[in-house]
This record gives sequence, structure tokens and C-alpha cells, in this order.
Amino acid sequence: MAEKETQIADVLNVVFMVDTSGSMVGDKINAVNAAMPQIKSELMDYEQTNSHLAELRFAVITFDSNVLWRVAPPKPLADFIWNDLSANGMTCFGKACKEVEQKLHKDTDFFKEMRRYKEPLVILLSDGEPNDDGWEENLAKLTNNTHFKKGTHIAIALEGIEAEGEAVLRNFAAEGCYIKVNGLSVIKNVIRLATMTASKSLSSSGSMTNVKVANTQAVNNVVNAVSAIPGVQAEAVDPSSITPLDASDYN
Repeated sequence: MAEKETQIADVLNVVFMVDTSGSMVGDKINAVNAAMPQIKSELMDYEQTNSHLAELRFAVITFDSNVLWRVAPPKPLADFIWNDLSANGMTCFGKACKEVEQKLHKDTDFFKEMRRYKEPLVILLSDGEPNDDGWEENLAKLTNNTHFKKGTHIAIALEGIEAEGEAVLRNFAAEGCYIKVNGLSVIKNVIRLATMTASKSLSSSGSMTNVKVANTQAVNNVVNAVSAIPGVQAEAVDPSSITPLDASDYN
């Protein structure tokens, strides 16, 4: 019994970056609000029936004209409370990238306990392109962050996104998963299924599993799961397929 009590459980931080700019008003933000409590409930049930899993913890940051940590540091599922979001304002995506990058370091409150931490799962939900100054540099810094690069990242592009916005989300999703949603009615299910699939895959991978292998498996699982939903395109993003971002394209 003593040996069991001293075992160290893994922790998997799941970070949601949610666009709450004006273009998200209505069905899009409502779908996010509807999905999150359901995700919590289903994953809690999953944790309770699978004792070998890493402990899932959720953090949430939103970005519009302001960038706010709604939940931080990451909370265990039982303590995670979702407060419905509203949408308004601009799309300060770069500032959100900066905030997340600053948290993905071992000396922050995202990794504060003497426990084993899996590399994080970061899920971006957006329907537009950034319009804050310096977003290119902040995105580049995030994508070069060691924990972000080793972790799993999923970009979900919601209906209405244009080519410029897609290019930004694909850069975010390099070596991760890019999902494009055409149709308002399926947004909730896409968010739920992508989060559930990735969280289950990563939390059940062993502590000694090669992180690249675990990431690849999680991404493939998500692509296969959400591709079955009508109006959804999903792919694992090969970095060599990405068009370099040019700030002049967004002026």
C-alpha cells in the first residue's frame, strides 16, 4: 500500500485559446459555450473509469480587444468551471500567443508541482485573422517554444474564415492538426470530439512514450474522428506545406 501511495501521477495540461472577437457573436460563441461543460462531464467520466490516465487539467485564455486568462493556472476537471463567454471587439491573437508562450516554461504556475508533466495540448478556436500589432513575432515565438513544439496543437477554423486567417491557423498547427469547419450546426460537435479524442489519446500514453510518437498518434486520431463529420476538413499539417507569413499581407 505504501508504494501505491507514493506513486507520482502524470499531468496533462489542456490549454484552450478562444477567439471572442465580434465575428464570433451568435452561433459560434454559443457553440463553444455549449461544448465545454459537456467536454468536462464526459472526460470526468472517462478519468473515473480509467485509473491509468494522466490527470487532465484545463486552462482557458480568450482574445478580442483584450486578452484574458479565464482559467489559470490549469484546473483539474473537478474544479474547472466554465462561465459562458460573449463576443465583441478586435482579434488580438498575437497578444494571446505571447501570454501562452510565457506560461509554457517549467518555472511557471503551469508546472508548479513536483509531478511529471506531459507536453501540453493547446487548442485554438478562431474564425478570423489577427489585427493586433506584432502578432507575427508573438506567433513565431510561441511556435518555437520547446513545450509547444513537443506538445500537441490543434487549430479549429470556424465558418467565415478567409484565406489570410487560414494561413495563420495553419502556421499555428504545424506538426499538429488543422480543422476547417463549414457549417454552424456542427461546431459544437467538432470542438467536443477533437478535444475528447486528443485528451484521451495523450492522457493514456505511457510516461516513457516518445513524445513525437504520442503527438503523431493523437493528431491522426483527431483527423480520423472529426473527418467523419459532414462539412469538416481535417489534416495533419506538414511544416513543409506551410506558406511563410508575410506581415504585408495583413495590413
